[in-house]
Amino acid sequence: MTRGENSDFGGFPAELKGAAVTAVVIGSGLSPGRWPGKVLAEAGYAGIEGMMVPAVEGHPGRIFLLDTGRGRLLVFAGRAHFYEGAGWNGAGSTAAAAAALGCRRIILTQAAGSLKRSLPVGSWLLPSGIVALPWSDSRFRSSARPAISPRLRGLVSSAAAETGFEVADGLLCWTAGPVYETPAEAEAAALMGADAATMSPLPELAAAAEMRLEAVCLSFITNFAPNVLMGATGHGEVLEVGKGGAETLSRMLPQLAKI
Repeated sequence: MTRGENSDFGGFPAELKGAAVTAVVIGSGLSPGRWPGKVLAEAGYAGIEGMMVPAVEGHPGRIFLLDTGRGRLLVFAGRAHFYEGAGWNGAGSTAAAAAALGCRRIILTQAAGSLKRSLPVGSWLLPSGIVALPWSDSRFRSSARPAISPRLRGLVSSAAAETGFEVADGLLCWTAGPVYETPAEAEAAALMGADAATMSPLPELAAAAEMRLEAVCLSFITNFAPNVLMGATGHGEVLEVGKGGAETLSRMLPQLAKI
């Protein structure tokens, strides 16, 4: 499938089609209580053929078309994860749907665990690349490996600066989940150069590459991985800490709409 084709999807409200060029996927607990600007249209994933409905708390599973006052955004509030049984197709359906609706770029936000003390809880990471070994998925062409756009990354960095908050450079490690990394696994990821770990965006990055969407990740650090701080980490902690990230992201959305 090439960008703009929508044969895999059905049930999109007409108001969403071709309405925005930039899509944003909102990660665990990062959906704000109130969206900036005006909601022009919305739809639940459950009503759209081809969209995987998230089952994890903190992922509402709704699409919003926002008029932020500085431009329009197509916002996917929540995602289905590979570990939910979605497979690559389902876990990448947000990016595929964005392409089907006419978007040209996608910003994938997610909660992540820091692998280094220098990247504290409550900070933001704007990854330059993603570590995910081994990588194998027969659905995608060999030329469509997951990739982060340097151009789009620069634009998101500028948008963050205009909003008044800093983003750190680094690498993101993807794990399949659903369990968190062991101390040994986290240390191995850090030795490979990763700065934070997440279970979210790899299938979406792969789908974006296949659909020829520019893509970038933006990670909010909700916890330390066990190689840094021993102790149990649960999804409840991620959601609680994510409230601070949701507030910051809400302020940033109008800047992202200008990209």
